[in-house]
Amino acid sequence: MVTTNELFPKVISLIYENKTSLKFTQAKQHIDKILKFFTETLGDRSFFGGEQLSLAEIVAGSTALPAIRQYSFSPCPSPIITFSFWDVPHSCRKCCIVPGLPNLGISLDHYPKLHDWSENLMQRPAWQKTALSPEEFEDFKRRVKVLVKLRQRQNSWGKSAN
Repeated sequence: MVTTNELFPKVISLIYENKTSLKFTQAKQHIDKILKFFTETLGDRSFFGGEQLSLAEIVAGSTALPAIRQYSFSPCPSPIITFSFWDVPHSCRKCCIVPGLPNLGISLDHYPKLHDWSENLMQRPAWQKTALSPEEFEDFKRRVKVLVKLRQRQNSWGKSAN
């Protein structure tokens, strides 16, 4: 649940927030803590559950979809802003979270075991099918920015009506 509840909202902040903002810096720091936690949890094993692929890899490494499907999540720009599963276009529902962090400027080089784990996942045919192309990733970022702005606008309209 760390990926769903902790990591994914911070990824949204990295996409949405200005790179010089405090929220952006805080999101990067929080992601660093999460990556350290993942590294410690992984230990010397190939996978979180041991030497075989487990549900932990699917949750930690594969998709943003559980975060979107499970509930409306609140990205960091405002705890009031929420998205539903249907707000996210189909091509963007297949985002590999940890393996995709380098696309947001978060290098896994400081986490060699996690880097290897991520590379091993991305070698699997199922993960290759879920990986976004560079164009799909840019589309995902663009759509997240638009969705956050729309939700902020909707929330401000709701407040002015009260």
